Amino acid sequence: MTAPQLYVSFPGTAREALGFYAEIFGGELSLYTYAEFSRTDGPLDAIARGPEWAGFTGGI
Repeated sequence: MTAPQLYVSFPGTAREALGFYAEIFGGELSLYTYAEFSRTDGPLDAIARGPEWAGFTGGI
């Protein structure tokens, strides 16, 4: 059986929100922008993907 995937969206506040959660839960914060994924469906400096912690994958 496939486990559910948690997907969290922080429109406009992803950088601050994910930084806060990284402080709380620990781990390395790696943020990737729309530009880094060659996406054009949003602002190029917006966060497209956030951190991956043990058992948790945070997508934006």
